[in-house]
Amino acid sequence: MSVIFAYIDDAGNYEKERCDDFVKRNPYYLRACVCVPAGSARSLTDHRQKFCASIGVDDYCELKWQHLWKLKRRDEKGQRITLGQAEQFLKKVKYADALNYATDYLRLLAEFDCSTLITVTPLEVMTEKVDPVKLEKMHLQSIMQRVNFDAKDSQQIAAMFVDNPSDRKLSQRLAEAYTALVRGGDAYSKFNWVHDTVGFHDSRHSAGLQMADFVAGASHNALRGFDESVSLFKNHVGPRLRCSNDGKVEGYGIIEVPTRPDCRQHLLGRLQACLEKPGTDDEIPF
Repeated sequence: MSVIFAYIDDAGNYEKERCDDFVKRNPYYLRACVCVPAGSARSLTDHRQKFCASIGVDDYCELKWQHLWKLKRRDEKGQRITLGQAEQFLKKVKYADALNYATDYLRLLAEFDCSTLITVTPLEVMTEKVDPVKLEKMHLQSIMQRVNFDAKDSQQIAAMFVDNPSDRKLSQRLAEAYTALVRGGDAYSKFNWVHDTVGFHDSRHSAGLQMADFVAGASHNALRGFDESVSLFKNHVGPRLRCSNDGKVEGYGIIEVPTRPDCRQHLLGRLQACLEKPGTDDEIPF
């Protein structure tokens, strides 16, 4: 039996207590999942090493989505930026090269036949004060449901990896929530096709998690209307979204969290141009 590797990372911010200014600065919180066929995992790592060499950095350096916009402020706007200890390598990286790096990374979605799905909380619409851990569990469950369905459909086992949260209590609670779902299922699924534990890994050492970071970042900023991100999303992320047989991505590749018609309509209004692609029908009524 073959394996699917599912890599998960987030973008945006969420707080239970939030003012209008916070929502204006952080209109979305999302998680992106990239499913990579096991046979492509080694090639993904090899490509990452080549990409790092192309911009002149060691392959232990991690170029993240957020670094692109630091470099853009420095190179195109002449602003002074602050770099942390792990970001010192950015001193010799140009913004144009970093953008090419991200673009080349996202091109691998099609080359390696990866699928993507995005769970989104639109804070402009979802005004309820949901506990942050509960919201994270909702995102994780929505992703697990769909990865489990795809694994079942292709008769594969899915191994799931999440970028390790800085909050150890959060990672522990998410691991417990994952295990509880695998053991007991939910209203729609018995999670027989996902591995019994979720792995929290350091993204610096995972080419798959770094790809998920770029997918999450491009999707998040496309929702916000930034031109480069819209282009990256339309050309690379959108065509790889899960969808139904008739090309519907709502509930399949783009999932609102929590499930609400107004949240779904809001997201479709932002992403309608990216939503055409053949796929498979779910057994889950989303």
